[in-house]
Amino acid sequence: MYITAHQLLGLPVETQAGEKLGKVVDIEIDVESHLVQKYHVKSGSVITGLFHNVLLVDRTEVIVITKEKMTVEDRVAVRAQAESRERSPGILTATAPTPIQSQIEQE
Repeated sequence: MYITAHQLLGLPVETQAGEKLGKVVDIEIDVESHLVQKYHVKSGSVITGLFHNVLLVDRTEVIVITKEKMTVEDRVAVRAQAESRERSPGILTATAPTPIQSQIEQE
């Protein structure tokens, strides 16, 4: 199967477990081998790991690409969450209770 750059850009990206990571916004191509080396994925929501910058996905982390989506290894989401915490340690993750949740639990 072939996919055009036009079809690839904007393609949803998710992990094997079904966690949505964002969409492909760019690619890096090795000019000598003519192969895609990295996919640039930008998150469309703050639910998945809270990474606001572009996540670089190595081609070795890609499981499958179809015309509907790109599926990557689950470890990509784990790495994205770790990178996000390093950049913004004060931001609450989806697994951490918010101050409102903590207050409700205490009542």
